[in-house]
Amino acid sequence: MKIEIKKYGLTLLELLIVIALIAILVSMVLMATMGSWADSNTRQTKSTMALIEAAMDEYRNFNGDFPDPNQLLSVGFPADQKGETCHSASLYYLLNSVPDSKKILERIPDSQLAPVVGSQNYPVFLDAWKNVINYQYITKLELSNMLPPKPKFPNYPLLTSAGPDKDFLKTDDNITNKK
Repeated sequence: MKIEIKKYGLTLLELLIVIALIAILVSMVLMATMGSWADSNTRQTKSTMALIEAAMDEYRNFNGDFPDPNQLLSVGFPADQKGETCHSASLYYLLNSVPDSKKILERIPDSQLAPVVGSQNYPVFLDAWKNVINYQYITKLELSNMLPPKPKFPNYPLLTSAGPDKDFLKTDDNITNKK
């Protein structure tokens, strides 16, 4: 008499094939979501820059010119802090001094602002990667004293995000407000 053994279940090879297929599907989903996450960070940064630009336009309408980054010390920012942080904090302070600009700044999410120690609580503008957004502007007086070649966009402020690599010098992923 022959005893028949029925197998219920999967062999080791079948199990490994199923696990490999699941791993491939999971990696495809992760690749798709990571790309959209990077795109959303770029969109968030551009949205913040658009709000800052709108506030700068209101400032210009009120004062006749864009905020001057050379006014850093006159707004009480510490003299020992320089660079992007200093320019961003003073820009916030100057824009906040104009009522219409202040209303626009209130629409910037708190996640895009960070306080700076020693700056009388003037926050800095941040991009989606938590880098400081740099502000540059060449005033009309500076432009008139400049030797050629003159900058390509001399009369409009430049906002720059270092992007995901957090390096302003590597311009391959920098985000600016210039079209």
